[in-house]
Amino acid sequence: MVRQQEVQITELIQQNETLTQQIQALKAKVAQLQQQMFGRKSEQTKDLVPENHAGDQEACNTSEATSESKNNRGKQPGSKGYGRRRRSGLPTEEILHELPKAEQCCPRCGKPFSVFPGSEDSEEIHWEVRLVRHIHKRTRYRPTCNCRAVPGIMTAPPVPKLIPKGMFSCSFWVHLLLEKFLFQRPLYRVRQVLALEGLSVSQGTLTGGLKRIGELRQPLYAGILERSRAADHWHRDETRWMVFAEMEGKVGYRWWLWVVVPPDTCAYLLEPTRSAKVPQNHLGEEAEGIINADRYVVYKSLGGKIRIAFC
Repeated sequence: MVRQQEVQITELIQQNETLTQQIQALKAKVAQLQQQMFGRKSEQTKDLVPENHAGDQEACNTSEATSESKNNRGKQPGSKGYGRRRRSGLPTEEILHELPKAEQCCPRCGKPFSVFPGSEDSEEIHWEVRLVRHIHKRTRYRPTCNCRAVPGIMTAPPVPKLIPKGMFSCSFWVHLLLEKFLFQRPLYRVRQVLALEGLSVSQGTLTGGLKRIGELRQPLYAGILERSRAADHWHRDETRWMVFAEMEGKVGYRWWLWVVVPPDTCAYLLEPTRSAKVPQNHLGEEAEGIINADRYVVYKSLGGKIRIAFC
């Protein structure tokens, strides 16, 4: 009986030693993983590394040193720069700077300096925003002959204007269109910017001009719609769009912006309804082709010649 107990005790001691070694190995593995995950070993990590696994710790430190020695991507701190880029594509204006007259001579004897060849050059980028009045002076001519082929006085042709007899040039309207529709700046802010530059203009003047330009663009818009209808493959979608303009028969502010994208054009349809009448009126009764769209039910009511490819 005593012999059997001694054998059991011996086995338990061996199992304890084996488990202790496994625990130490696992602690070393945890420390190594912490090194890889968090960089340098903290004080808590030191306690987790047993003495008999110093070799594992040295390997971990070596791996850390190797990882720290690797350079990050991109330009390294302390390396030579590329130098300042020359914007040679911008318009250039040379400005000459001279010494004041009183300093163009020797301060002791008063003998004047002579100009040395060359100059000390430096450059800066200047942002110049200004409004300019263009006064177009058209030269007048009077014939000197007696054949009377040219009656009266001849004058150079007038400068073309986007809006006849308007006060603003084509370039002015281009900037205004970019400000409003590309940069989404409302007209009252544009007027504030113009006021800072010395131009006071009413809201109605700008709004009236934009309406006139809209009328001029109607033939182009009609051509885009005709080109869109002639296609046989369209991508379509619609989203709600708030319209605050006052017009006869308009109820509410929520309208719908439909977009139609065939291979070579892009048409926008601003309509007060989301019904099937909008795509039906746009495509017409003889349309035939494929529509890529979502599962909105109106696209299924366009007739048997239209196939729906759900996206």
